[in-house]
Amino acid sequence: MNLMGSKTSARREMEKAGVPFVPGTSRGLASAEEGEQVAERIGYPVMLKAAAAAAGKGCAWCILARSCVRRWNRRRARRQRSFGDSEVYIEKAIVNPRHIEMQVLADEHGNTVWLGERECSIQRRHQKVLEEAPSPIVDPGYAPPHGRGCGESGASGQLHQCGTIEFLVDEQRTFTSWK
Repeated sequence: MNLMGSKTSARREMEKAGVPFVPGTSRGLASAEEGEQVAERIGYPVMLKAAAAAAGKGCAWCILARSCVRRWNRRRARRQRSFGDSEVYIEKAIVNPRHIEMQVLADEHGNTVWLGERECSIQRRHQKVLEEAPSPIVDPGYAPPHGRGCGESGASGQLHQCGTIEFLVDEQRTFTSWK
């Protein structure tokens, strides 16, 4: 669970497990200029995110390079005060995403199981307002590969309890993990 507490270490675990995730960095940015370079590579819009934040706090949309530099510089001190950690990473912004969560149970022997998905897209200010299970956009033939990925991520992360793997689904119904 300590590995999954930080969004950047969670991304590295997803990467090791082969679970697809939103394009971006799996380590904190050293500077706003590095963020600009990554954004140019993955394409705008992007999100600057605090690695230690939760519930959508510490996120900033950037649609142009100059907005990334301003936001990175302005929010760095605030992130340190708010979260005790100034690490910031960058991700491609998924426009009009669906937010799908899958629960994973794992034991100390590497056995994992996923318990199905729930739709968490109805949000206000990046905070879930309503959860619906099962998700109306996931049909039976669509979910199992992602469920297996969740199980693999649980085993990879040495999870020995219950955890949640969160996915963003884009307008083409492509699942990408973001936590």
